[in-house]
Order: sequence, then structure tokens, then C-alpha cells
Amino acid sequence: FTAAGVQVVADDEVVIGGHLSPGGASGLRAYRSIIYRVESGQLSQVYGGGEGWIQAMSHRGSDVWAVSAVLRPEGSGSLYDLLVSEDGGRNWQERGRIPAGSITAIMVEGGGCGWVIGAGDLWRSCNSGERWTPVAAPRRPRGIAQPLVGTGPGHALLGGPSLHRTDDGGEHWVELSPDEVVATDGRYVVGTAGTAIRVGVIEGDTVSWRGVHPGELFATQVVSDAESLLILAAPVGPRAGRGLLFIRSEDGGRSFEESLRRGSTRSEDVSLSGPRRVLRLDRRRRLRSLVARPN
Repeated sequence: FTAAGVQVVADDEVVIGGHLSPGGASGLRAYRSIIYRVESGQLSQVYGGGEGWIQAMSHRGSDVWAVSAVLRPEGSGSLYDLLVSEDGGRNWQERGRIPAGSITAIMVEGGGCGWVIGAGDLWRSCNSGERWTPVAAPRRPRGIAQPLVGTGPGHALLGGPSLHRTDDGGEHWVELSPDEVVATDGRYVVGTAGTAIRVGVIEGDTVSWRGVHPGELFATQVVSDAESLLILAAPVGPRAGRGLLFIRSEDGGRSFEESLRRGSTRSEDVSLSGPRRVLRLDRRRRLRSLVARPN
């Protein structure tokens, strides 16, 4: 089993999407999409078995959306469909095709609205995937993952080479920072400073940059509560492949403590459940609750 995302939808309730490779078969056509749900420590399959894989997942409250992908018949590129759960991942509905050429991430806005982003594609639906409308992004989306975070109805943040915000569903965008942003939770942002990372906080229509954490690493997630924040990052350079880094700050990103967790190097196996709690999926499909302590 290979996970595409771990979504913590409530206390002791987690939804995990990904794919199986039956019999050890190789190649995308052998993949079988599957979604698991964990409640009170018990894992159960709630969707899957068909050809393809789960490409991306997102949730807001009890609304969980997933992108299911299959190879195109001609073998070049993928076709994408939307799966929707309105009860925290217990039951799933197939909502049909997403007309995007590529998808790297999905974001649930709430109220039946959601977004998908890919290389050159940004789309929004406000009827739970029945129809999709292309959105003119402030910059052409790249072929790698860009942070896309909902902050309320019609409100979204789009990171990447710069950070922009929309308050009207993508009709207009305001640039909050001209600098690269690789992760955000809607309040704090993580940018790059050479091979290091730096942390800022959104204040009105701008980003106030605070501290820099040195080292060769690439951040993928951030979560915060008041002045406490936790960043998930993958080491690059000499430490590449040794595990995942958890970087914690208790003063709003001005100073940091780091811990290296050896084992999995896939950020898709990890969910930051709060500034001090990490959920990690192990090879036996068991969820491990970790406390991000400094070394």
C-alpha cells in the first residue's frame, strides 16, 4: 500500500487514500485505488478495488474530497475523477470527471466548493464536483506541488514562486509576497532562503518574515496554534534519505528546534495533527502517534 495523504477529520478519526499493487505487479495499470478509515484505532476499507490510484485528498470538517486517477487509454497522461464524502469518510460518492490536464493537489473550501491545481491548471467547483470552472491564476501553476489553502468561503491562498490571496473565488488576486512560499496553514507561511527555510506570518495584505532555520531541507507542511508551530520537511543534500525532519517553534517562527525521525522519507505518510502531535502511517498500515520533540 502506498499512501497519497493522511487526513485527520476528527479526534481519533483519520482517512487515508492511496493505492495497492496486487501481487507485487508493477506499472500504473496494475494499481488499485483504495481509501481506508481509522476510528478509535480500528482500520477499515471504505472505498476501492478499481483500477487506478488516489492522487490527492483534502478535507474541511466532515467533507472529504479525493481525486481518483487512471491512465488514459492511449497511455499518455491521466484522467481524473472526484470522490466526495460528506460524513467524515465513512461513505463515498463518485461525482464524475475533473476536466484538468494534471492535478497535484485538491483543496476543500466548504459549502460544496473546492479547488484542484496542477501544471498549468487551476479549477474550482461549487456544486460538489458536478461542474468545474477554470480559474485564472495570478501565475501559471507549475508542474510541482504548490500550496493551496482555503481560509473561508471564496477565500484561498496560492503559494509557489509568490504568495497570492483571493477573496472572491479566484476572480481577483492580491499579492501578499513576491517571494517563494512552499507551505502555509493560512496564517503562517514557510518560504525558502537558499537551501534553508524561513517563516513568516500573514498580516493583512503582506507577509512579515521572522526567522530562518538553516540547513539543506525542503518543507511540505506547517500547522500552528497561536505562537506554536510545527513544520514537516525532507532533508536534502548529505542528509537526504535519512528520514523526515520535524521543526518546532514556540515563539511564532523566530527560533526553532529540530528532530529527525528515521524511517519513512515520504511526507504523504505523515499528517501534522497539531503543533506537538504527528500521525505517521507505517508499512503495516498502522497509524503511529508521535510527539515532535527536539533532539
